[in-house]
Amino acid sequence: MLSARYSHLLRSSALDSASFLLKLHLPVPNSSLTQQSREAVRRYLSATNGHPPMQLHRLVLAEVEKPLLEEALKHCGNNLTHTAELLGLSRATLRKKLDDYAILH
Repeated sequence: MLSARYSHLLRSSALDSASFLLKLHLPVPNSSLTQQSREAVRRYLSATNGHPPMQLHRLVLAEVEKPLLEEALKHCGNNLTHTAELLGLSRATLRKKLDDYAILH
């Protein structure tokens, strides 16, 4: 059940389900990014030829997180405060992730 803070979104008759999910910062099931991610995972699993992939979750997160951080940082002109706000992270968490991925900042 959605909290009361989102109830006003439900009352809007002009709001379709995709817009509602976006306002809640949830993935839209058939969005381009969601579909591309789904297809990439399917291709990866097909390419394993029946061998079970190891640490698939970690692999996918690393493949997506590094370019996400790089592009967000570029979008914000290398400003860590703005990048952290954009990503919904604390500045300390952002700095740690940038260091983990060896992204210059």
